[in-house]
Amino acid sequence: MSNTIAYISEALEAKSFGYTEEVIGEDANGPIRALVIEGEYQRAEQKNKNQRVYSEALLGRETNILIEMIKERGGIPGELDHPLPGNTEKDLLLAQRVSMRTAAVLNTHLEMSNRIVYGKSRVIEESVDGKSLAGFIRAKWKPGISSRGLGGKPMMSAEGYLQVPMDYRMVTYDIVSNPSNHNSILRQRMDEEFAMFEAEMKSKQNNMFSFFTGLAKK
Repeated sequence: MSNTIAYISEALEAKSFGYTEEVIGEDANGPIRALVIEGEYQRAEQKNKNQRVYSEALLGRETNILIEMIKERGGIPGELDHPLPGNTEKDLLLAQRVSMRTAAVLNTHLEMSNRIVYGKSRVIEESVDGKSLAGFIRAKWKPGISSRGLGGKPMMSAEGYLQVPMDYRMVTYDIVSNPSNHNSILRQRMDEEFAMFEAEMKSKQNNMFSFFTGLAKK
């Protein structure tokens, strides 16, 4: 897992944020209602806050995989904020699973149209984080939505952005409690990644120069 990177996307805040109270069942007291949020979850072929780009083919493939998982299991749990402080072995293990103890939503619907992923998520008010999230949403607060996944090293494009590789696998969509701070962290990670890639590319160029210089001398 040493060459694996945890990928997190820009936290999107729906311009026309909406939520509904949907009836999901009934008990002795009457209808059981659940808070459902919906909106734009992710975009393909567009740089996010850390200069990464998810291709339309990649994002479409992963969206279809998640759609099948939703059909099979009734939804995909998501947490309140990402468990992604870094890219250590421990961090990557946390990134590839969703903790049922801290899950706040159940992603119940995804679809992709014109390079945009739209989704719906049911708030799990029976959980501590879900109950807190529901309270803020009913108070008209707008959460951010951000995907997380794992994959190999991104590729530096000629246009100066990082292309997410095709071996990327999406895990889930999480709710981000502070989108502004989340996106600021992404910007910091972008600076670190670019510095790493620039150093790596310079090292390769120097090695190639030394190799061909050695050949010329022979």
